[in-house]
This record gives sequence, structure tokens and C-alpha cells, in this order.
Amino acid sequence: MFRQATIDDLREVAGWIRSRRDCEFWAGPYMSYPLDPEMLPADVDLFTSDSMVLCQDQRLLAFGQLQEKDARNGHLARLIVNPAQRRRGYGCSLVEKLLERAREKGYRSVTLNVDRDNQAAQAMYARLGFRHARRPDAEYASSQSEYMILELS
Repeated sequence: MFRQATIDDLREVAGWIRSRRDCEFWAGPYMSYPLDPEMLPADVDLFTSDSMVLCQDQRLLAFGQLQEKDARNGHLARLIVNPAQRRRGYGCSLVEKLLERAREKGYRSVTLNVDRDNQAAQAMYARLGFRHARRPDAEYASSQSEYMILELS
């Protein structure tokens, strides 16, 4: 079941982040670690992004966000799968749901940043049609991430 994420969901997700490196994989190099539970909803734009979760039998399986870059383009952010549930297709299912939402909003494209070391995620995004692209100069650059884009029809 997909639904909007809540503060309680975000608290559970924060428990999956157990190191500075986990935090970087999830939210990029600019998120402070350890995570501050009081500031986390604001830090991740919980209520201003389409923040979604995938649940099954009351278990939180995955969390992710679709952010608006501008009226025609979206950006996937802070995608994470429960560490005990990885490699079961939950991340792919969540991304597909977020892409469905992007199409509903009329976006022409969706971008994302993915950690260079996260080969499994890069392969999944490629299977979904994302391709590596040059990061626009106006967007933050991290030496640890690859920039990918999916053109929506």
C-alpha cells in the first residue's frame, strides 16, 4: 500500500540511518548527521514535497519524495528501502509510483542524484529508463553523486 508519509514514518526511516555514510547515501552530503528528530521534517521538506511510503502489513518498507523543480520538471529525493527488506523490488515499486505522480502533475522530466557507489540503485534507475546526464550548473554538485534524468512522454 502506498500513502503519504507521516512524521512517525520519518522517525522510523531515521532509525535506518546508522552512520554518516548511510545519511549521505540517503540525503546527500549536506544533511547533518546524526539526524535531529525535531528538525528532520523541515530538513527533508516532509510537508512541501510529495513524500510517500510503501507499507505492507503495518511494516514500513520504503520512503521517497517527488519534489517540484519547476512547473514542468520534478526531482526524486531521499529514496530509501528498509535495510531488512532490500533487493525485493520495493524501491522499484516506490519509484514507479512516484513517476506516476510526476506524470499526473504533467512533468516533462524527472531527475535524481544517486551515490556513485550505489551500483544497485543506478542499475534500477537505468532499467526504469533514467540515463546519466550532465548536471545543470545551477544545481548543487557532489563529487559522490551521479545525476540522472528520465524524459516523460
